[in-house]
Order: sequence, then structure tokens, then C-alpha cells
Amino acid sequence: MFRRLMIVTLSIVILAETISASFANDNLKPSETTTAATEKSLYILADKLTDLLLSTRNVIALNQDLINTCPNPGHYSFKGLTPAVVGTQIGNDFYLRTGIKMKQTSLKIRNPRNAPN
Repeated sequence: MFRRLMIVTLSIVILAETISASFANDNLKPSETTTAATEKSLYILADKLTDLLLSTRNVIALNQDLINTCPNPGHYSFKGLTPAVVGTQIGNDFYLRTGIKMKQTSLKIRNPRNAPN
């Protein structure tokens, strides 16, 4: 879990750096460029994070009946919602909202569709 959180955090930092670098060529003084680019990139990053949270809420809402269903009252049961499954669903919803693809991958690739590009 901690490893996935670190990957998400690093992805957000890389996204923020990419966005701020793309706005560095505005017609502003160097100090204004840094401030304006940083502010602009933070607003864009906040919008994307909002979209990610909305995607997460949407996936949980779509699976709420499955989450609340209990075949054996008083007992725990596997419902098929592993972190990989939910993460894939959130990634697909996020892609539909923003056009940004998110993949779950590792150094040992098990699914060729999730290989890093």
C-alpha cells in the first residue's frame, strides 16, 4: 500500500514539473515567469487531482451494491474488489474525464497492456 502511495505521489510531482515547464515560455520577466507558471501549474494540477477524486468516488458509487452485499450475514467474504481491479476502474474513469492514461505497472511486468510507455 505504501509503495502504491509513493508511486502516486511521484506521478503527481512529475505531472506538476511537466506542467510548470510547459508554461515557462510566457512573455514575462524571469521572476514573474516562475511565479505565474507555478501558480498556473498548481491550478491545473488541482483540477486533475479533483478529477482523480471524482473518478474514485464514481467507481466506489458504481460498486456500492457489491460492497454492501453480504452473502453470509455476520461473515466476511471476498467481493472481487482488489486494489488492482479498483485501480484499473479508476484509471479508466479518469481517462474518460481527462484523456490522461494511468497504468499500474512494476519492474516485473505481468500484464503487457500495463507496460510503461
